[in-house]
Amino acid sequence: LHSSGVLLIDHGSRKSASNEFLHTLAERYQASSICPPHYIVKAAHMEIAEPSIEMGLRSLVDAGVGRIVCHPYFLSPGRHATEDVPRLIEEAKISLGDAISDIPVIKTEYLGSQSDLLLGVIGSMVNAAVRTGPKKQNSDMGFFGEIMRMMDAEISAEDVSS
Repeated sequence: LHSSGVLLIDHGSRKSASNEFLHTLAERYQASSICPPHYIVKAAHMEIAEPSIEMGLRSLVDAGVGRIVCHPYFLSPGRHATEDVPRLIEEAKISLGDAISDIPVIKTEYLGSQSDLLLGVIGSMVNAAVRTGPKKQNSDMGFFGEIMRMMDAEISAEDVSS
């Protein structure tokens, strides 16, 4: 079984912490139970920071992978996710020439295309903020304040039961 390379690709930033986040995510994915053991996961940046997409592909080729899956780590179907990243992947393949010519390179959809999964993440984060954030005093809002208090109580009860 040949190993497969996974290249997570984001925009890149002047802030090193932002760039490091993607590298940490790649390491965490590779170490997780959902990542098959024959995957080698790397991170690359579209621009501004290194490693570039070409450098990321080169590192996977040098690791001896038999296939590469590029994943655009973008939330929206903007120009970077739909045009720039695919173009840069193709340019990198041309630049790498014979080193990559026999290795299939495929691209997933951008991260945000999985909106059903993202809705669950958004819901979880919003519910956590509602539970832990400051509470507005509803007592001075009459009937509507009482409705809001009942809704808060219901949300809290649902969170405890789940």
